[in-house]
Amino acid sequence: MKRSLVRKQSSIKQTVFAAGLALFFGGLLFGCGRSSAPVPIDCQAFLDKYFEAVKAKDVATLQNLISAFWNWGGEGMPQSEASMEKTREVRNMMFAENFKGMTEMFGDFKSYSVTSVKVTKVPEDRPATEVFRPGIHAEIECKAKFSKQSPVRISLHLFKETQGSEYSLLLWKYLAEP
Repeated sequence: MKRSLVRKQSSIKQTVFAAGLALFFGGLLFGCGRSSAPVPIDCQAFLDKYFEAVKAKDVATLQNLISAFWNWGGEGMPQSEASMEKTREVRNMMFAENFKGMTEMFGDFKSYSVTSVKVTKVPEDRPATEVFRPGIHAEIECKAKFSKQSPVRISLHLFKETQGSEYSLLLWKYLAEP
């Protein structure tokens, strides 16, 4: 009787250990399925919004994620509200056309993983350019799977003015890999 009780306890311990090990490795695999590079929380929040919109083909949401400083000139912001509105229209039209071309070429978006992240703070005293204006910049490289073409390398350059603000998309590039 004692031996069967000891066997049952030993069997239960082994089962619990095996289940715990499976959960640990399963969690590791699930967690690594999205990203092989450490991604800051604020960058991941942007990526979640961005790729959800790509999957849903929600061009309006994607357009809202584009930086307000897109097409910003080094000499200052456009002078009138009309010229700023025209810049937004052109930006949105170009993005919609680029997105349509991307989906026609690559197909439906399936998944992505982050391959590298580089976050840089550009100080206020550095001369501003269209791309490197003062603030926080994140350059993110991803590999994505699409229905027609995989893998596709996606390069995203994100920008935010202050630590507390949200990232927006400054530049992007899609490149089919052989």
